[in-house]
Amino acid sequence: MKAMLIPPSRKYFDSYLEACHEYEQINEHSFLHDLYEFAHLKRGGEISFNAWKNGIIHQYYFDTINGKYQMLSVPSTTFWLVDETQYIGIGIIRHRMTKAIEEYGGNIGYAIRPTKWNQGYGTLQLKLLLKEANKLKINPALVTCDEENIASKKLIEKNGGKLRDKLPTHTNGKDILLCRYWVNTK
Repeated sequence: MKAMLIPPSRKYFDSYLEACHEYEQINEHSFLHDLYEFAHLKRGGEISFNAWKNGIIHQYYFDTINGKYQMLSVPSTTFWLVDETQYIGIGIIRHRMTKAIEEYGGNIGYAIRPTKWNQGYGTLQLKLLLKEANKLKINPALVTCDEENIASKKLIEKNGGKLRDKLPTHTNGKDILLCRYWVNTK
């Protein structure tokens, strides 16, 4: 598996938009809102890489928590997982946490495009994101997932995640338990 983390790149933008369409086709709303929302924008017309890149900053400063937009306002770094020809996934590292981020988001968020699920890319992506978090002096990193997301729980645990706790929350119209893990970045 030859994949690497890079900053978002114009080279992979069309592949990124194809991944957005994959999410739309399975009616899956990734917690990283841009994957889903930009798929809808593309239907109404072309979106340029620069418009996307400028818009993503606003996207990541806000996150839906318990059905409300809340200002997160923390420095963050966005990465794309790519291979030689295509976009595979997106990851974000939040450099510090607010109370809302600690309760619901954690330091690291990630999503793999649906056609690449169950191929080991999520485990690899989190491993690479943890290395990047360590460079930012984040250790341990808080990583979260829905209790029902077995694949995400497994990949966090494969990367050394230790369950901190489970919090009841309400997201995307349903009540869930959010699993919060501490993961060593060294």
